[in-house]
Amino acid sequence: MLLLAPAVAQEPIETYCKLSVTTLTNRKNENKISVDFGSEIDSLYLKQHNFLQDLEKVSSLKNDVEALNFLAKKGWRLISVVVYRDNDFKKEQLKEFYLRKAIDEK
Repeated sequence: MLLLAPAVAQEPIETYCKLSVTTLTNRKNENKISVDFGSEIDSLYLKQHNFLQDLEKVSSLKNDVEALNFLAKKGWRLISVVVYRDNDFKKEQLKEFYLRKAIDEK
């Protein structure tokens, strides 16, 4: 007699990230792009889901549209945007894009 355990589907985990784009308006609109996956995600989990490779790629892109398109292709969905107005002294503008993605458990 063969006994089989019922298959249990794992619920995906809602994971969030923040894409920050700082535009330096006094330097021909040069952009600085960074992604924050938060401190709750351990480094092994980041490696398993290629987040570190994605982080390096996003940081090398030229503008927010390229970064958003790249993350969208990886399954990230935009949920919110915050824009901080130009600072007259620093001549910069900060845009923060909040995204989420359902990821299978570890």
